[in-house]
Amino acid sequence: MHPVKSTEPILLSFIVAAYNVERYINKCVSEILVATEQTKEKTELVIIDDGSTDGTAGILDKYAVAYPGFINVHSQENAGQSVARNVGMRHARGEYIWFVDADDFINSQSFSEVLEIIDRGDCDYYLFESNRIDKDGNITGRFRLGCEPAIYGKINFTYEFVQTCVPLHMPWQRIYRKSFVDKIEFPPGITHEDIHYDLRILSREPVMSMHTLVIYNHYFTNPDSTTNTMTMQKQKQVLWVYADLIDGNASSEFDERIQPEIEKVCVHEMLTRLMYILSLEYMHHQKRNLYAIYRKRIVDHYSVFSAKDVRLRMSLWEKIFRTSVYINSYWISLVTVRLRSML
Repeated sequence: MHPVKSTEPILLSFIVAAYNVERYINKCVSEILVATEQTKEKTELVIIDDGSTDGTAGILDKYAVAYPGFINVHSQENAGQSVARNVGMRHARGEYIWFVDADDFINSQSFSEVLEIIDRGDCDYYLFESNRIDKDGNITGRFRLGCEPAIYGKINFTYEFVQTCVPLHMPWQRIYRKSFVDKIEFPPGITHEDIHYDLRILSREPVMSMHTLVIYNHYFTNPDSTTNTMTMQKQKQVLWVYADLIDGNASSEFDERIQPEIEKVCVHEMLTRLMYILSLEYMHHQKRNLYAIYRKRIVDHYSVFSAKDVRLRMSLWEKIFRTSVYINSYWISLVTVRLRSML
């Protein structure tokens, strides 16, 4: 039994949303325990059991008993990762928050440096690097920074900045100041909610600090992960994320200067995502429907780019789509390259 923590202010809260992860949760929690062995008075671990039906709940109960005051477990009926993360934020007491996926684990060896960075940095948004690992724990790649780690200060949100420096939006590669993101929640009921969440945070132009320090290990080969189960339904949800940012409820959050920049980001991503979906070798009817729906959305917003050039590219895209999209994916890759050069 470990003693209850002191009332000293907490610097960092880990937030873990857990659902049927009995195969992974011990590794996730144990690495956090190792990392915080000397700093538990400055940290806490908040775990939301999202209605697990396997042995996850029993494992978490044992940890909560063994580490009272440090590990705080909250249970709820299954509502999805977004809701679980939002609940975790409401329970977190730290100045900063770090979302850790329950089937991943942090790099405990670099944690003391992480704490030192956020303790002295006074930033709203810290961006680090992460490893991509396989089921045996072997490093197979790295999620790197999009640009050189020269940024330290309030960012200027532009399409070019997002595409160059923060093209990926995984929250486990970031540490956020809680007071800066407190009013922003993950949209429930969808996958790829990370994109929605992070772009809204970036649009508020946080004070940012970027570091090449590797802080995290992501299981890229977990067959149950969102990344590796990209059904057509999930592809639709990715498109919905970008559409909601420019046409839905989220669009009202952006001021006049930010609005055209977020439009550029979303139009670009809808274009490239649609081209990828069209290249798939299945569900032709659904692909045609998606094309019709999102073509209109793209046309409604492409004035944020050079309108004449975009119309020419759209014409080229439609011609190739109608004649060979189901036959030759080589042409799709060519169009994607052209779209990227245009944007």
